[in-house]
Amino acid sequence: MNKKWPECINTAVGCLFLVVLCIAGVSLHARYGYSWPSSGHAFGSDDAFISYRYAANFFNGNGLIFNPGEAVEGYSNFLYTLLMVPGFFFGYERVYFYSVAINALLLVMCCFVLKYIINKELGAIYAWIGSAMLALTPALWANAATGLESTLFLFLFLANWALLSQAKPNVTWICVVALATILCRVDGFILPLLAASCLWFDGRKKYSYQLLLFVLLVMAIYTSWRVFYYGDYIANTYHAKIAGNIFERVESGFKILYEQSLYNGVAVYALFSIAAALLSRVVFSRILFPLVYLVFSLTYFIYIGGDIYYERFLLAVFPIGIFFTLLMSSRANLMAVKLTLPLVAVLACSLVAFQGGRFAYQSKHYDMWNNLGRFLAKVEPGSLLAIDAAGKVPYYSTLPTLDMLGLNDRHIGRRVMPPQPFIVGHAKHDVDYVLSRKPVLIAAWGLPNLDLRWGLTREKYLANYEIKYLVNSLLESRGQDIVDVQGVTFSEIQNLIGVGYNYVVLARRDRLGVLPQVSEWSH
Repeated sequence: MNKKWPECINTAVGCLFLVVLCIAGVSLHARYGYSWPSSGHAFGSDDAFISYRYAANFFNGNGLIFNPGEAVEGYSNFLYTLLMVPGFFFGYERVYFYSVAINALLLVMCCFVLKYIINKELGAIYAWIGSAMLALTPALWANAATGLESTLFLFLFLANWALLSQAKPNVTWICVVALATILCRVDGFILPLLAASCLWFDGRKKYSYQLLLFVLLVMAIYTSWRVFYYGDYIANTYHAKIAGNIFERVESGFKILYEQSLYNGVAVYALFSIAAALLSRVVFSRILFPLVYLVFSLTYFIYIGGDIYYERFLLAVFPIGIFFTLLMSSRANLMAVKLTLPLVAVLACSLVAFQGGRFAYQSKHYDMWNNLGRFLAKVEPGSLLAIDAAGKVPYYSTLPTLDMLGLNDRHIGRRVMPPQPFIVGHAKHDVDYVLSRKPVLIAAWGLPNLDLRWGLTREKYLANYEIKYLVNSLLESRGQDIVDVQGVTFSEIQNLIGVGYNYVVLARRDRLGVLPQVSEWSH
């Protein structure tokens, strides 16, 4: 009995170490880092606040909607959106921090599930090393701090892997995890289908058929609910995001994958995984699921054209890469190789912290969209806002909002676009439709010639709108971050845009007199 005490103490200390690493890393990034290198992504990603707005409406009894009276599925993370609902018991202002806390806890759970997986194959020492490597991955801290569902999906991937690693998987738990995975993301059903395929190829066909039937049943029920509730068979986000022809998307996907994977560790882990699979003496069936999912996730990333949130869809590459790195390390004969492989992997993942952008750590006190949303909360309730950043500004202003990029608008989301340069995740827009809705305010990025992005040229907006406010888009506050430029000359507005006040808010001329005032710009 006494001999077990040191072992228990060591285990407790190791577990505490993992917990502290995960919480410290996520907290560090949430406090000092960015979800994307712009002011509007200072405190969480803008897209996360789309889910928060749906959750807020649900919490308030208005249904799972973005705007009252409009049933559009503009979120892509049903389960995570529901998971955010209890956060409103802590207050409207604290939901982001609730989300970060949930994600930090999920990252801790990811470490322990990976530890279980590695321990079965390589033993306790490698299990502790692998879980620590996962906890020390900066890209995972950044993704947890976005406020998105990425860490939840990573946990569900690992849970699937852990269950499939058992000789006789628990069918009940496989189905529970499959259900959560399907509800986690619009494309979540793919993961349990891959799991069923791996079970079939591994000769465990009874489990494969049971899982496949369960997935089909859940998807039939879920799709029927979607059609009933939203009038669509799949989330509007899919229509809005998967745009452009396949050749443009693939070209963009390869380019983004190449540019990003060099710094965040994805490239090294992918190469190590493939090398280990080819060289390892482990029975192929024992590494089939992670290997299949590695290939699928990279292929899927390329197919959709990449993503603006970096490795969000590639998080599974990290635990897979850690597993295969340690597998190669354990099979090496030389101690130098055993030590070098994990060290190279950790260093490769750490390069992203020196790349700038998200990891340009500094004390944060300013978020342009957070600031603008709070300011526009002073606008008369019910005033329609059209905006190209449909997260924080609609969330904090609570104004009915027309999403100019179509995530939360059925017309724009389903629009077939004419030929144009491909922009990943931002390919759908319709300026004539936006103007036909006669919003009181239109907010979008401004260009030096005073056109706005997404085809909103001066010729189009000057008939009924004029530039009312400019917003400071730099990372740091200037003290006066929203300026009222009503009546200011175009040349003076251009000067302001040139020095960083380049987020523009247009106002309908017949409503200028009732809009909130800010300090006059002294020119």
